Amino acid sequence: MEKIKVVIFGVGKCFWENKEYLEKTYQIVGWSDNACREMKDLDYNYIEPARIADSPCNQVIVTTEKYFEQIRLQLIESGVLYDHIIKLRRSDNDMKYRRVIKDMQSYQTDSANTENAFAVTDDLKFMISDLSEEAGSVPAHYFMQDLYVAKKIFRKNPSQHYDIGSRLDGFIAHLLVFREVNYLDIRPLSEEIEGLHFTQADATNLSGIMDGTIESISCLHALEHFGLGRYGDPIDAKGYEKVAKSMQRVLKKDGMLYLSVPIGNQNKLFFNAHRIFCPAEIIGLFDKMQLEEFAVINPSGCGMRIVDPDAADRENYQEYSCGIFTFRKL
Repeated sequence: MEKIKVVIFGVGKCFWENKEYLEKTYQIVGWSDNACREMKDLDYNYIEPARIADSPCNQVIVTTEKYFEQIRLQLIESGVLYDHIIKLRRSDNDMKYRRVIKDMQSYQTDSANTENAFAVTDDLKFMISDLSEEAGSVPAHYFMQDLYVAKKIFRKNPSQHYDIGSRLDGFIAHLLVFREVNYLDIRPLSEEIEGLHFTQADATNLSGIMDGTIESISCLHALEHFGLGRYGDPIDAKGYEKVAKSMQRVLKKDGMLYLSVPIGNQNKLFFNAHRIFCPAEIIGLFDKMQLEEFAVINPSGCGMRIVDPDAADRENYQEYSCGIFTFRKL
């Protein structure tokens, strides 16, 4: 039987402990890692994380449990399908199954000696992965940016706030805790959510909004997608530029824009997933705005640093960092 073609993501301790098993089980077409790009002891080629979607693989096996959710988010953003990303099933799975069976036997004994409405039946669902999971996972870009920008809007407390295309189950959920939100997306939304005023709209023109009428706008991890057709939007190579112009047009004088996009040292397109912007490109797009604060989140981990706005276009950035731009309308 032909082996499944995989890319291995992560070449740390867990990979080396399971290397023999992986090579016997799969056809490894390459390896990738955010932390290193050279590994002399491997017979397969390095693949840049952003290029994995272009490789001839059926699956991406992520060897780290600690950063699995962050890496999965990163891979999805680069075009890898959600169900093609799997976590390495470590060689201690048998031990975990034995632990669950032993626990089940102990539960049966305890249940027999007490009044209990829940007895063990044939309805079994062994959840062995949770035995070694941490208390929670933190998808770094979204988790950190959502908290950071939500706090800014909470402190600013505008009379009205608009959002374009940010994650509903992350950032928008944060805002709805303390304020109502006018939410625009090109995709439909069938759910009615208290405090959320949804409009299905094309943000490349914002034709339903008059000039200089909005006090506060956010657009987190969305600008990089416009015009690529990924979400059913029209193909438009200048789509992101049109959205930038539209947001500047509708903002009042001194109105605030909170924007985040993937950044790097040069502009790149990964069709049809997203663009990566150099900060100078973003600053140049918003020529009617003053950059008041610039924050950067690295591709992995939760560290955030504030960069001097005047030096934002001169720093070096890891590719697929998250840049958070706080602009004020001049």
